[in-house]
Amino acid sequence: KEEAVLGKKAVISGIAKNDLSNITDTGKKAITKLGTVVKAGTGITIDTPTVDATTGQTTYTVSANEQVESVTATTLKDDENLATVAPVTGNDGAANTKYGVSVSKQAVTAIAKASDISVANTTYQVTGDNGTVTLTYVDGNGKTIDGRQATITGIAKNDLSNITNGGKQVISNVAKDAVIVTSGSKNVTVTPDTSTDGKVTYAVSVKESNLAAGTNTTVTGTGTAKDPYKVNVTGDINNITSITNTKGSGAVSFDANGVTTFSGGQGATDKKVTVNGTTGTVSTGDTTVSTTGVVVKNDKKESKVDSTGATFIDDTAATNVTSTTIRVNGKKGDNNTVTGGVVIGNQSVTPSA
Repeated sequence: KEEAVLGKKAVISGIAKNDLSNITDTGKKAITKLGTVVKAGTGITIDTPTVDATTGQTTYTVSANEQVESVTATTLKDDENLATVAPVTGNDGAANTKYGVSVSKQAVTAIAKASDISVANTTYQVTGDNGTVTLTYVDGNGKTIDGRQATITGIAKNDLSNITNGGKQVISNVAKDAVIVTSGSKNVTVTPDTSTDGKVTYAVSVKESNLAAGTNTTVTGTGTAKDPYKVNVTGDINNITSITNTKGSGAVSFDANGVTTFSGGQGATDKKVTVNGTTGTVSTGDTTVSTTGVVVKNDKKESKVDSTGATFIDDTAATNVTSTTIRVNGKKGDNNTVTGGVVIGNQSVTPSA
């Protein structure tokens, strides 16, 4: 299928319209010269013709001699009468019959069209490796003009099967300019390879991840889909200051001087539990347990128990309880007696049978 080439057009001038409305006076004269040729036959006298200076029209005065028996009409090759002769008065072939001569308008039109030359209105195909199109010419009657052709070469077929190596290189250059491959991150490298003519091969590489064992961890695996890297925590955990989960789910911090603090992860509202491994003290909220005794605080009330006794303090008074001996489950007390129950001061609890 042929397509119009943008920006290119052919201009043909000097062509007569099919109704001859645009022919010049010179053209009209040319037509009349190709028109009727009137010759005097037997018994015919033709006066000197008169020629119209503008149109070139020739007027013939034909006079028949006495005893004219017939007039013969001239014909074209296809048997169409170019000029016809018919009796005006009298009968054909009779003596003294007057004849009128007329010229065929259709025949004159056909003669004029014969000079109307143009490229044949048909479909042309691109042929050959050099992309050749041959245009044929016809006259105004559609007849091919022998020996007259126009040849256009160097046309690419629509499937590009006949493009040259130079054309392929142009396409390759356009394709190369249309593709740009760049690195999107620091661990990706792009290396173009132009060693092959007309081609650019891009090698895209990703730097391998570098994983090394750190404190309290080991690394295994090769980084492939079948053997991915694995980071494992192993051995004693050292140099950790805290362990924190999501907010509200608890936290453990490791402070200086052997102090470990447990909290609820809520912040200032937590009742923290602190274990001091250096002093042997455990604090739970306002309660402290140490090697010297137990101190329990609840708002304004405070209870303290140590080896010397117990003290209970509220917002009004303090109550002291002296030290006493506690024997539990058959252990010897200060009086060297053994009991099967519990004795607290003067009170005893004996297990049921």
